[in-house]
This record gives sequence, C-alpha cells and structure tokens, in this order.
Amino acid sequence: MLPALALSLLLAAPEPPPPIPLGLDAYRLWTRWPEQRLGVRAYMRSTYDRASRNEAADASHFLCQLADDRNVTLDVAGRGVLCFVRTNHWHGSPWHYEIDGTDQLVTETSTADPRHPVADSTFLPAALFPAPLCWTWSAARGADLNWRPMAFTHSLRLSYGRTHYGTGYYIYHLLAPGTPTTSPLVAWDGRTPPDAGVLALLAHAGEIPCPPPGCARPPGKPTCRPGRPLSWRG
Repeated sequence: MLPALALSLLLAAPEPPPPIPLGLDAYRLWTRWPEQRLGVRAYMRSTYDRASRNEAADASHFLCQLADDRNVTLDVAGRGVLCFVRTNHWHGSPWHYEIDGTDQLVTETSTADPRHPVADSTFLPAALFPAPLCWTWSAARGADLNWRPMAFTHSLRLSYGRTHYGTGYYIYHLLAPGTPTTSPLVAWDGRTPPDAGVLALLAHAGEIPCPPPGCARPPGKPTCRPGRPLSWRG
C-alpha cells in the first residue's frame, strides 16, 4: 500500500494553471513572460504568396474581396486578442478592423493623399493608437507598427480599403474555452484609449529596472564585454 502522504498527494486536486495576462496586462505583468501558458495559442499570419513564389514581395495577396474597399487579409473565428499589426507605410489604409462584426475604421495622416505622405505621421484616431504602443513609418523608417491589443469574443476580420502593395503581418492569440485570464475578455469598443500607466511603462523600456527594496544599485553604468561578466564603471 502507498504511504498515506503519497496517497493524499495523488488524490489531491491539481492546481489550476495561473491566469493568462490578457491585453494590456501582458505589458503590466511583463515579469511573467517566461511562464509556460496553458490554454492560449499564438498565431502569425501575413499577406504571403499562397503559391510560394514570393510574388510582389508577398504584397496584396488577399483572402477575398467583399467590396472595392473591403479586401480581406485576415479572418479569424474564436476568442482572443489581436496583438500586433505591421504594414508597409500607410499601404492598404484605410483599414477596417471588424471586431465581433462591428467595423472600427483606422487610418493615418497619409491616408487621405498617399501620393504626398505627411511628415511625422500618426495613426488616426491618434488618441487610440499612441506611441510607444504604435509607431508609423516616419518614426519606424518604413512601417506602420501597431501593438495596441484588440480583444474579440467570436470573430476578427481585417480588410484593406486600398490594394496597392497591401502588405500585412499579424500576430494574434486564441484562447481555449475556460482558460483563466487576469481580466475578463471584452471586445474592444473602438473608443477606449490604452491605459496611461502602460504607456508610461513602455516609455522606460530599455532602462535598468529598479532594484528591490533595500538593495542598492551599483554606481555608474554597466559594461558588457564578450566572454566577461557584467561589470559596472563609475
């Protein structure tokens, strides 16, 4: 017979997996990035050439066309979060983010007259897509980058209003039913801006994290040389 302690361990209910940081929580809880996550799967999709010939440098390969200004590049069913979108410059804009069937129109300041791009361009509405979560080609030197999380509860579709060199690279997460999350999964409403605390946190990316209480940080700056441990210079 098994010892009582071993038997009790076998019969004990397993601990549930930790809740998955959802949406902006993935930035707030950045120290949990190394954790193995159960119940979520990451996907990457793009406008790649389905014939595998890299035709047009993987640009303007659409899944379908719903109208002249609705050229679909991404179509997802399920529960999850759109985490990242990259396009070459403003190409393809205006962009239609259809979240749970509701169309959220996103443009940038070069959309209106793409032949005469605007310097220091921004996404529009600017308050919903601020830096450092989002950068346009004028800052990124060639690409519009959107890391603003957009949650959906049953469907997500991304369509382009223009087709010229319509590139797209996307990362999204899908959640299995019953997966615990740090906050409820609520579809993005197209009106709520990202939390100011997250923007402030990302603005300090690359800096040395604050030392734990009672632990003084060495003076000076860190120096890292190949094959040698990290050292500090005053």
